[in-house]
Amino acid sequence: MKNLTELSQGQKAKIVAINGDKRYLTRVTSIGLSIGCQVEMLQNFVFGVKTLRVSEA
Repeated sequence: MKNLTELSQGQKAKIVAINGDKRYLTRVTSIGLSIGCQVEMLQNFVFGVKTLRVSEA
């Protein structure tokens, strides 16, 4: 299992778990990430912005 930050540009994955405190979980789900959704890494700078495409399963 990988963290989202470990995905390379163009790589796709399915969210199988979200770990964090209540504030983090609220923030993550508010941008559309949830268990079971598919994501594609569009941009992953080592020290900066990560851009994902999110689609429901």
